[in-house]
Amino acid sequence: MSDFGLQGGGAHCLHSGYDYTTTHGTSVATHASANTKGSWVEILSAANNIQESSELYVYFVTEGAITHAGHLIDLAVGAASSEQVLIANMMHRTSAVNQGVSSDRWHFPIKIPAGVRISLRSQCSVGGVGFFGYIQRVPSAFSMGSGLSQVITIGAETADSSGTFVDSPSANNLGSWTEMTSSLSESIKGFLTAQDPLAPSWSSNIQVTYQVGVGAAASEQIIYSGNSHVQHSGEGSNGEVSQFIPVGIVAGTRISIRSQASQTNGDADLDFILYGVR
Repeated sequence: MSDFGLQGGGAHCLHSGYDYTTTHGTSVATHASANTKGSWVEILSAANNIQESSELYVYFVTEGAITHAGHLIDLAVGAASSEQVLIANMMHRTSAVNQGVSSDRWHFPIKIPAGVRISLRSQCSVGGVGFFGYIQRVPSAFSMGSGLSQVITIGAETADSSGTFVDSPSANNLGSWTEMTSSLSESIKGFLTAQDPLAPSWSSNIQVTYQVGVGAAASEQIIYSGNSHVQHSGEGSNGEVSQFIPVGIVAGTRISIRSQASQTNGDADLDFILYGVR
């Protein structure tokens, strides 16, 4: 038996921006020009946002034979024409390989007040390539999350809708550290990482893992050993997003990433973006 009933605003984690008549999220179009932010698309209206939340899940899905392209997606709060970016440049990959099916799930333990509108917009390395997006939220009264309030995006390259390139030079050997930021602008309570493959399809089965380090060049200290990125031969190469990693980093810290792959293969090189939550 559950501790709370739904009646009266009990515990729940429900979709917003999901259309059950079509079994899809909300269609988000990108700008017709490459690497240019598109228009904001409403995911949750202010009128329907009736509870403060402290856990946010964001989903991006594409399907069908879609052009191989990289997206950088923003989530904002605020009225139309007055949107304030809350999370900037979440990576998403669309592909023309393997029927072009790709999906990402993001989890941010951040607080969003009741009564505010939530919307999405995107830029893409190829103009006019869209996707479906939707969210889930857990009300603050029933969440175990800390309800942080800000996300700092590190390593996004808006000029070409990508992240920071990290090389895996030889099989089963860690590459050199790649600097994500020389000095963290503000202290964070934890972070997520996103990885984006650069090749439309991989020529062979490859696994890639990575590490996040802090400290001066040649004196990096590992604070996270990342999850493996796995890709099968000939299939579409989708990006991946880590879970929220509750490891704090103080302002002024240099942050770097290095990776290694199971093969010596340029297909194993990835772009990375790090998202600090505070």
